[in-house]
Amino acid sequence: MFLATPLEKASTGIIRRSLFLKDHRFSSSSSTMSYKELRTSMNRPLILALPPEVTSAIFETCYPPLTPVSDPNVVLATDPTEPLQNDSFRRCLWSMADIAWKTPRLWTVLAVPSNSNSSWHPLIRKWLERSGKLPLSISVYRHHRLLGKDHLADAYALINILNEHSDRWQTLQLLGLPTKLLCLFRGREDSTSLLNTLTITRCFDEKCTFFMRNASPVNINLADFSFDLFGVSWDNLTCARVEISTVEDCLRLLKDSPKLQIFQLDLMTDNDENETTPEQESPIRKMVHGRLKELYFTAFDKVPLENFLGILTLPALQKLTIHDAETDIPLESFLSLFRRSFCSLKELTIIGTTYKNDPIINFFQNIPSLKELKLQPFRYSEFLQEHYSRTFLIQPPSPHTVVRPTKKEPLSSLDFNPFCTRWMKMTQTAFLGISLLICSDRFRSYETLVEGHLIAL
Repeated sequence: MFLATPLEKASTGIIRRSLFLKDHRFSSSSSTMSYKELRTSMNRPLILALPPEVTSAIFETCYPPLTPVSDPNVVLATDPTEPLQNDSFRRCLWSMADIAWKTPRLWTVLAVPSNSNSSWHPLIRKWLERSGKLPLSISVYRHHRLLGKDHLADAYALINILNEHSDRWQTLQLLGLPTKLLCLFRGREDSTSLLNTLTITRCFDEKCTFFMRNASPVNINLADFSFDLFGVSWDNLTCARVEISTVEDCLRLLKDSPKLQIFQLDLMTDNDENETTPEQESPIRKMVHGRLKELYFTAFDKVPLENFLGILTLPALQKLTIHDAETDIPLESFLSLFRRSFCSLKELTIIGTTYKNDPIINFFQNIPSLKELKLQPFRYSEFLQEHYSRTFLIQPPSPHTVVRPTKKEPLSSLDFNPFCTRWMKMTQTAFLGISLLICSDRFRSYETLVEGHLIAL
């Protein structure tokens, strides 16, 4: 029979005691971990306990809109592999990030500078992947730094990444990019296009260029537009804001845009071109556009504008706005357009321009369909103010004189607000049938009485 020595007995006891302590520590550690997990689950944010659809909707509502930024070092998204210092904070952020990453609509807006470095590219790919198959709103802008060779290579790589998803472009803004980059935004020719809104601004004095044959935008905002440098379909265009230097480009755009309803135009040409005639300017002699309802001129040269108006016929025109004209307004050309078109112009706005009293008064009197008139001339004219009072209210205002409307179909609103003067809004009354916003000089103000009379004080 084998008998254990005292040393062996002591060793066996130590081993047994060690195993017991190890088991005890493991059990205690498990209990502690279970307790921590229980406390963590009890203290989890309520949002994490909601159904995924609800949490995604909350994230979409609270997510701030993303707009182009000026700092190329701004990070668009947090890299999921980036380590965080605090474990509990990390777990909380991971829970929130998991919700965000599983909500594709949060990743459908992308703003990035063209001259960013290549470290952005993996992040942009992740961003686009998280958006799933949803339509994208993309803004690519030029930072104030000039594009060097290294930046050009990065810009080419960025554009290639974006072109891979061109079938999902819904809104595209290309802000201040040079022509050598603009011409690369061609998309994929083997895919369809969802492009709805296209905005392109100029880079220094370069012409804006864009060719995407399968694109058919609905809204465009183009600086320094030249018709031959744009290769898109105009069939679905309904709203256009363009800077154009030739009458011919204006007419070609109207001709190829049968659904156009809103046209905002800057028609600024070279000085030599201001002396041209309609026959020299464009081979198009007559043009009828049956759907154009709103026409805005934010800047123009007089002679090209007269040529442009002399060719057009706009039977659906209802609203005209002339803003910040540096030359005299060709009023007779506009009247000829109205008569030729048999249109019912209802709203007329003239802001920040100069004109003489008699021609402008004759202009208004020859638009019987006019309902809303807004004038903000550079110079204040007492004569014009009194004329509006006589025309629309029976007699010029005089102290403590009640005046009444004379037109059978008066204006629904009148806004006369010369610069550098104070004004007061007139509320619409059933008796007058006209809502007035008349600017007063330092000696006169207008008030609307409760019974509907208009008194000059």
